Amino acid sequence: MTRRFSPEGETLTHETEASPRCVDCGREILPRDEERTWARCRFCGKPVCFGCIRYLGTTVRGPFMYYVEVMRTCNTCYVRRG
Repeated sequence: MTRRFSPEGETLTHETEASPRCVDCGREILPRDEERTWARCRFCGKPVCFGCIRYLGTTVRGPFMYYVEVMRTCNTCYVRRG
């Protein structure tokens, strides 16, 4: 567990910290549930819940074949095709 200190010098724990919120919908998300119910945007690093997350796929040439690499993005970093 990481410890953080407030400006007053007291130790903050997960119970006293303000939980991060989803960038798109504003839903409160728990820090311990990262990669279970939410993830960070690949480009800006902000937290996004799985209900709002957008996926951006790109074709990559591997040693033997082509495959699709998928990146998780928020709604503002998502690039629409066309």
